[in-house]
Amino acid sequence: MKPVIGSVFARLLLIAGFGLALIHSVEVSVAWWRGELAAVGFWDGVAIAALPLLVAIWLRYFSIFAPGKGQCLLPEEKPKAPGCPRSRPPGP
Repeated sequence: MKPVIGSVFARLLLIAGFGLALIHSVEVSVAWWRGELAAVGFWDGVAIAALPLLVAIWLRYFSIFAPGKGQCLLPEEKPKAPGCPRSRPPGP
């Protein structure tokens, strides 16, 4: 039996760390875009370079557009009683 509490806590820490990294990366990137950074240091450059990767991870796993979540799918049509007309004509 694996420890459930430890894995849940570790997962929460990872999600919180990811969120903080994403927010920090957006803040640094916006400051760089506006010219508010006098000089781009190493960690600022890492934050700017990590922004596309962090946004891609967010879109893939956490957003409503993540595969398998079903928010963007049409609901499947339920079968009707025999003899009832279809709401949509059959097509390709």
